[in-house]
Amino acid sequence: MSRTVELSDEIAQMVSMVPSEELSPVFRQGALLRLPYLESRLREAEDRIKRFEMRYQTTIIRLKADGLPDDADHTMHEDFIEWEYWDDVLDRSKKAIEQFRRFLGKMEGSSLWGALSIGSAKSVKDMPTL
Repeated sequence: MSRTVELSDEIAQMVSMVPSEELSPVFRQGALLRLPYLESRLREAEDRIKRFEMRYQTTIIRLKADGLPDDADHTMHEDFIEWEYWDDVLDRSKKAIEQFRRFLGKMEGSSLWGALSIGSAKSVKDMPTL
């Protein structure tokens, strides 16, 4: 099955330098290397969000809905900005992890998996994580 994907000229030029039979292994290895980083970012975001929730006894969802309290000091305003950042990191990390796992699951289900396996990872469940 062929599919057309739009790439920037720079990326298209780099991809064209890779032999076509090597594209799947390159994408798979990239996903395997990127996944632990994304999982680490997810854990860091969860940690930081939990600290804000404990400090302010609320959630970012409630703060966005209700707004900051009238008596919020400068520190709370700064924390709110950082909290929003980590909430965004959490969402983006979750989505990317889900997409990479789905991608790797499809690779596992294809005839390419056996030829592409790296190290001891024989399935998505065996993939390394931090």
